[in-house]
Amino acid sequence: MEKMIRLMFILALCAGMIMAGTSCQREEPVASSLSKVSVTAGAGIMQTKSAVVSSGTTRNLTFTSGDRLYVRGEITGTDPQKIVAGYLDMYGTPDTDGTGATFSGDLEVFEYNQSARRYDASSFEFTDASDPFADCTSIKGTLVHEGAEDFVVDELKNSFYRSWVADNVEELMTKHLEVYGFYDSGSFSLCTRNDESRCTPIFNCTLNGLPADATCSLSYYYDDEVDDGFNYDRGYKIGEITTDGSGNANFACYVSGIATSNIYHGIKLNTDNGFMIANLGKKALVSKVYNINREVYPQSVDLSSVTQRDENDFRYYDAKDGQTISGTFNEVGYITIADGATVTLNIENLEASSDCCHAPIHCLGDAYLILEDGMQGTASVESGPYPAVFVPEGKTLTISGTGELT
Repeated sequence: MEKMIRLMFILALCAGMIMAGTSCQREEPVASSLSKVSVTAGAGIMQTKSAVVSSGTTRNLTFTSGDRLYVRGEITGTDPQKIVAGYLDMYGTPDTDGTGATFSGDLEVFEYNQSARRYDASSFEFTDASDPFADCTSIKGTLVHEGAEDFVVDELKNSFYRSWVADNVEELMTKHLEVYGFYDSGSFSLCTRNDESRCTPIFNCTLNGLPADATCSLSYYYDDEVDDGFNYDRGYKIGEITTDGSGNANFACYVSGIATSNIYHGIKLNTDNGFMIANLGKKALVSKVYNINREVYPQSVDLSSVTQRDENDFRYYDAKDGQTISGTFNEVGYITIADGATVTLNIENLEASSDCCHAPIHCLGDAYLILEDGMQGTASVESGPYPAVFVPEGKTLTISGTGELT
């Protein structure tokens, strides 16, 4: 059996409907064999090249000339595992309504090399040479729109983009579309699952509070609700974004679709001063556009790196819920604690000026302070009406932890 298999795909997306496939044709070597395959989308919702509809949730596929298709299928029952994979180029032009197209190209068999953790060229005796996917499971196709950049294939022969992020939703949807799920060799059809969760969602983000004119590494994260905080390392890198002069960023990105409703999702931005989180919340992600408008802030802040000053030219920082504040300003200054926030302190010294109208630790409402183990910090005022720690009348301050604050 020849190692290279030529396939021809006819793709057509529709709402929950599998189109009938045409018969296979067998050609002799050099011309190779071909199959015709249709593709349907579960519930008719997919990320695409066309614009988002008015609901902001449904996206429908439109092919254009020059599109490419990368396909991969795991050959059932092979040990070491074998796959059939390769690129398919558009053959001819799309259908007049843009909902169908034909792709053809060479597929090759690869065998997993465990020591090197990659797939090496191999061969396989297919049951039906005209339909190698009949011997496969976990079949995946990635449609790559013409003009998309950075489409790569790793050593595991998985297709992905170096960057799954763009300036806006419309630009993002010109990059790629994943179509994967169940393959029906009888009708030569590849369809996604019917629960919408197999289609990659999009986060449409407007974030502020970031460092000005900075490049941030952007990741998607997810985690269960746990007592000791979130594990922000669960997830994967999406790409990079650059903020404007005011520390704002607008972008759109593909993320994983996780159907279970007890998972938290969000965006993690790594900067030179740590990382920042934009939480989406606890929900099951489906194939939709999720609008995220958030002020984001680092999880930990060293006061020596803070440069912002108030109207009286005193250095200050507004501490927010969940943050850890450490270090010192090395000059007079103060921190505020947001109403209702829980803030961990590992400060060295805070001294407020009698002219700055703030205590060195100035709570804006109810506050919960955790003194980190090993901290030996001081807070004082040169002179004036404020104590070292100020709490508004009628509000409650709760302090815990083993650190010392004098």
